[in-house]
Amino acid sequence: MLKWSVELGKFNIEYEPRKAIKGQVLADFLSELTPPQVLENPIPGWTLHIDGSANSERGGVGLVLKDPSGHIYEHALRLGFRATNNEVEYEALLFGLKVAAELGAEDIEIFTDSQLIAGQVNDTFETREAAMVKYLAEVRLMTARFRRCTITKVPRSENAQANALARLASSRAPTGAMVRTIGPSIGPTIMAVDQEDGGWTDEMLRFKQAGVLPEDKSTARRIRRTESWYCIVDGRLYRRGFSRPLLRCLNPTEAQTTLAEIHEGICGDHVSARTLAHMVLRQGYYWPTLRKDAQAYVRNCEPCQKHARLQH
Repeated sequence: MLKWSVELGKFNIEYEPRKAIKGQVLADFLSELTPPQVLENPIPGWTLHIDGSANSERGGVGLVLKDPSGHIYEHALRLGFRATNNEVEYEALLFGLKVAAELGAEDIEIFTDSQLIAGQVNDTFETREAAMVKYLAEVRLMTARFRRCTITKVPRSENAQANALARLASSRAPTGAMVRTIGPSIGPTIMAVDQEDGGWTDEMLRFKQAGVLPEDKSTARRIRRTESWYCIVDGRLYRRGFSRPLLRCLNPTEAQTTLAEIHEGICGDHVSARTLAHMVLRQGYYWPTLRKDAQAYVRNCEPCQKHARLQH
C-alpha cells in the first residue's frame, strides 16, 4: 500500500467516500437482475352469435359459431312448438352452447341482441316468470361445462348474420327443402322407475370402462375376442370399420325401433331383409344380429307377406 501511495502521489488523487444511495442500489439491482418479460400471444377463444325469431305460425333460431382457427359453423333450426320471443332466444342460446360443447370449446364468448337474455344470465335483471327460471337453470348447467363463458349484448346490426338465419328458419320453407326441427329444451321432470337392460351394449361398455365381464363364460369369451372392434365416444358405444365411419351400437329395443322406422315408417317402402340390413348400416347403426333380426322382421311383416311378389 505504501508503494502504491508513493506512485500515485504525483497525480494529486484524493479519496472521497461515496455517499449513501440505498434507493439507487435497489433500483440498479432490479434493473440488472429482473428477467425479460415474455409476451405471450393470447389464444383466441370461440365466439357465438345467437338470435331467435317467432311469429304466429312458428319459431326459428339462428346461430353463428366461430372456432379459434377461423372456421364458421352456421345453424338455422325450426322450433316444433309454440314459443314467445324470449323463449326462442333462450332456445338459441341453449342449442348454441350444446353445439359448442360437442365441438370441444372451453373458452367461449356469446353475443346476442336480446337485452333480457343478457341481463338475466349476467344477473343484472331479475327472473320472475316460471318458464324463464327453468331456461336460466338450464343455461347455468350448460355454462358450467366451459372454463370461461361470457355473454354480451350487442346491437342488432352486429348480429345480422344470426338474425337472418333465425328469420329463415321461422319462415315458410321452399318446396323440397329439408328443415331440421327441434323440440323444447325444458319440460316436465320425468323419473324413470324401470330401467331396461341394454343387453350386449351394456356388457361391452362395462368391460371397456371398468374391465367387468359377465358370469357367462361364452359371453365373456366373445367380449374379449371382439372388444377391439368397438370404441367409446361421449359415453356411447360405436363399432369400428375399415372403410366406413363409426357405427352407433344399438340395444335390442333401439334395434327394433330402427327396423320398424326404416321398413314401414314415413319413408319406408317394405324392402327385403337384405336391403333392410344394408339401409340400417348406411344410416350409421349396428348390432351383432342385424341380418338375422332384419330377416325375422320382414317375415313377420303382414303387408309384405300379403302383397309382395315373393314371400320373404
